[in-house]
Amino acid sequence: MDEVELIKIFDNYYQGNKNMQGFGIGLSMVKRFCDNNSILLNINSTPNIGTSVLLKFKDN
Repeated sequence: MDEVELIKIFDNYYQGNKNMQGFGIGLSMVKRFCDNNSILLNINSTPNIGTSVLLKFKDN
């Protein structure tokens, strides 16, 4: 994903690929859950290579 798409991925109903089935709510729900539970969500992406997602949980 490029930077423009990466900014949009947490928007409600956003779908990067219009040919895929679904409603585009998955990552917005993940983001809300992480925010509510103090989980750091970090996504790095390089177009045509891949995307990595890092979740960092708070120490108790």
